[in-house]
Amino acid sequence: MVVSSDAGRFVAWASAYLTESTSLDEAAAAITGDVDVHRVLTWTDAVEPVAMTQALGLLRRHGVTSLRLVLPVPGDVTGVPGPVTASSAATNAGEAVVCVADVTVQPLMFVPRTSQPDPSNEALLTLWEPHLVEFTKAPYGLPTLSEAERQLNEAMAESTATLAQLDVARGRDEFARELARIMRANEQVHVPLTLSARAQRMIASGSRLLAIVDIAQQTDGASVSATSADMRRAALRPLGQAARYALCAGYSAQAEELELTKLRGPIR
Repeated sequence: MVVSSDAGRFVAWASAYLTESTSLDEAAAAITGDVDVHRVLTWTDAVEPVAMTQALGLLRRHGVTSLRLVLPVPGDVTGVPGPVTASSAATNAGEAVVCVADVTVQPLMFVPRTSQPDPSNEALLTLWEPHLVEFTKAPYGLPTLSEAERQLNEAMAESTATLAQLDVARGRDEFARELARIMRANEQVHVPLTLSARAQRMIASGSRLLAIVDIAQQTDGASVSATSADMRRAALRPLGQAARYALCAGYSAQAEELELTKLRGPIR
């Protein structure tokens, strides 16, 4: 799992644009990040993919008010709306963007696919493919920001003992170097200033834990048998889940706040 996902940036910055917290150009530039070209296949009659700026404008006109991040893995597609074809595409990609809108608006989900169209050119293309999905009430089974924060804190408290028990880092200098790199990378997560400090902390902490789990899964540690390897994966699974849910809640915090504002109603 990547530390900072394309879908996470899409959710945070597009939500900021849709809630008029940032400009169209700033949001589009932040979403594209380091990838050379981003294009979005539309759900309209248009045949050719459009640029990110045009796509964000189309989302606003479609009635989308904010976006949510989902990070499904095989065996856990929590937060991903149906049908099966859409959830399978999201799971294969490992990330997707779910649009939040009124019940009268056709529900949409976008799944990214990055490729290198020209082998002679190192330029990358990320194509966002739309899926018409079933309407479900946000947050689609995922924990709220406060719930995800509690789960993450519990997982972080358990992670040290769990990783020590699994003998992840014994004699592995590369583990320490990679962990240091991850810590540095998470100091530079680029999100809108309007995203709450709490949500930003969740993104940074969730990214760190998810990356640590990823490294741990790639090292052998003390697992010398199939049984011990299975025990290792089972011990890491809840840590990875808590990290993924934290990222979903952190990047989607603006959508959650917007929903809470609607529930509170007008102030009299």
